Amino acid sequence: MILVKWLVPIFLVVAGGAFIALAIQSTLDDSNTVTGHVVNVESVSVTAFSELVIEDGSGSMWKFTESGHFSGFTPSHLEEHRSLNEPVTIKFTELEDGQLRILAITD
Repeated sequence: MILVKWLVPIFLVVAGGAFIALAIQSTLDDSNTVTGHVVNVESVSVTAFSELVIEDGSGSMWKFTESGHFSGFTPSHLEEHRSLNEPVTIKFTELEDGQLRILAITD
């Protein structure tokens, strides 16, 4: 019985610590997220693209520069999203020169 009596407070302390850690991480993370429909993809190879343009729900256009290969997100996969009008979510950061650099893409 004594063990059960201590489990709830220990769980609450651990959960609270995890919540605080996530809150701190989100304030330190300088990335942003936008969801929209693919408008244009500029490919440099079968597996990589150099530019991606999406339109968000309010009609704003977002132009991103590629910063590496994104598993599962080849130019052809992004073109499939464009033709089927399926949205993608992009996590990105803004560079000092104003360019938007992709960090991650999800369906």
